Amino acid sequence: QISMSQQKTMKDGKDENSELSSNVHSPGWTSSLVRDAKTWHSAVEESDIETETAEEIDSVSLEKVTSETSSNGNLFRLADENTNRAFAKGKDAFDMQSLATELVSKQEKSSSTNLRSRLQRRVSMPVKKGDSFSTMDRPHIYQDKMGIKSYNFDEYINSRCGKLVVAMVGLPARGKTFIANGIMRHLNWLGLETRIFNAGNYRRKNEDIFSGAAFFDSENKAGSAIRQQCAEEALKDAVTSLLDPNQGLSVAIFDATNTTKERRAWLKERIKEENDNLKFEVEGLFGDYSGEGDDLLRLAFAETVLTDDRKVWENVKGSKLNSPDYLGMNADDAMRDFFARIEAYKKVYEPVENDEGVPFIRLTNAGEELLCRNCQGYTLGRIGWLMGSMRLTLRPILLARCGESRNDLLGRIGGNPPLTQVGEMFARKLQATIKEWRAKLSPEMRPVVWTSSLLRAQQTISGLEKTCPVMSVNMLDEIKAGSAEGLTHSELAEQYPKLTKARTENKLEVPFPGGGESYLDLFKRIEPLLLNLVAETQPVVVISHLGILRVIYSYLMGIEPKKCPYLELPMHCVIQLNPKGYGYEEWQHFPL
Repeated sequence: QISMSQQKTMKDGKDENSELSSNVHSPGWTSSLVRDAKTWHSAVEESDIETETAEEIDSVSLEKVTSETSSNGNLFRLADENTNRAFAKGKDAFDMQSLATELVSKQEKSSSTNLRSRLQRRVSMPVKKGDSFSTMDRPHIYQDKMGIKSYNFDEYINSRCGKLVVAMVGLPARGKTFIANGIMRHLNWLGLETRIFNAGNYRRKNEDIFSGAAFFDSENKAGSAIRQQCAEEALKDAVTSLLDPNQGLSVAIFDATNTTKERRAWLKERIKEENDNLKFEVEGLFGDYSGEGDDLLRLAFAETVLTDDRKVWENVKGSKLNSPDYLGMNADDAMRDFFARIEAYKKVYEPVENDEGVPFIRLTNAGEELLCRNCQGYTLGRIGWLMGSMRLTLRPILLARCGESRNDLLGRIGGNPPLTQVGEMFARKLQATIKEWRAKLSPEMRPVVWTSSLLRAQQTISGLEKTCPVMSVNMLDEIKAGSAEGLTHSELAEQYPKLTKARTENKLEVPFPGGGESYLDLFKRIEPLLLNLVAETQPVVVISHLGILRVIYSYLMGIEPKKCPYLELPMHCVIQLNPKGYGYEEWQHFPL
């Protein structure tokens, strides 16, 4: 804390313990703010004193902090925390090199060159003598109007948990690629860039090497060598993409069978080799990794087990017959060949065991059992939650907007108005259509209707409870427009010109004014419902609002989140999505 006399002295520029520094260029940094590593950050944030000149951290305090920190083996953490403090307070660049050199001089076995090189490896950017560490050097750091520098969500997760390689495990036709695509869609919406590296696609680059089920027999040495080569190429590309700062990848899904302990041990060893090449002793800009050994790359297995032969047959018929492997082949011959391929893998299949020393998630019979072993950190926790929700059930999902409301007619945003006469006509037609559609479904199909709590939604579904169970939840309410509620778009542009321009360019992240939501906020709000939607085994009819349906449609169809806010979903029509292959397809789109 700063006494009144110290404040006056600093204001007059007469602090005896302070002098102009060429190392710290952040205004307001004074010696009295630095007493030890634990109180530094709070002192900086609590102080409201700003000076035009930069003042040096006093050497006595630095000596004291360095000595205490070095004795605890936390020398490098101090350099890292000091860098964070400079990011949090300074408006100008902070010279990390000078601080690193001064700190390392206290440690006999270290040198400034080594520290500099470790810092360079950690942040994936050049740190040269005399260079400054500024926001312009890292694309994922942004600065708000108050001059406080922050980090993107994905950078924080990567620093805390490491980047992740998820290796799928399981026999063919067990839903591995379906689940991999579901994981990719969900993590991309969470802001964690995810990509799938399918070993089969690398094999198909050479059309001459495929010769039916015999190619996958473990006794076929030539086939085994080619498959191993393809796996190595896929894993190499996955690791290269994760380590390339220009790609911004957080999670790579290695989609292959990986059915033997030998193959999984090879994966573990390859990731270990990569981490050994990247070893450095400096903690990250946000503190320690939670990953074992502070590895930059982490490996986890995602195993799918399916013992229901009927489900396996449905999976083969639904997705594998459309595989490039069987183009132009008779359906019966293709089915025979693929089941022969499954038998070849069964001969060598070994389920994942605890003694393999790798975190894993095992999903048995699409939700019958979910086992998560040593799954620590945000990303693996989210993947486990998602896998536990996914079902390989072929059932339709219907999407429809509420009928026309009075605000729609007037061109006003949000609100809770009733339906117009046209909206009431649509409500009656929709109820008749769903009743007719329900009658055509098989007896075991019992559809459920989801809708919002707003008046126009309730009027749209009025009477449907006689046909299907209806669930009304406020999570399905329209995107919150904040201060824009009830305004026309021209009034919004007139009252909030800068925000309107920003939302036009980036509706995904820019919210409505006055406590309104962005589309990312909307996704986070309905995420539990999305997981329930993919977990539902019965048909679902969602009658809601444009913003909500844009998110649901984009999520199921695998559309990039940034394109979601601009999708055209017309009013007074019904969209039917059916599971197909590794995702969903728009099966019908008909107006009423």
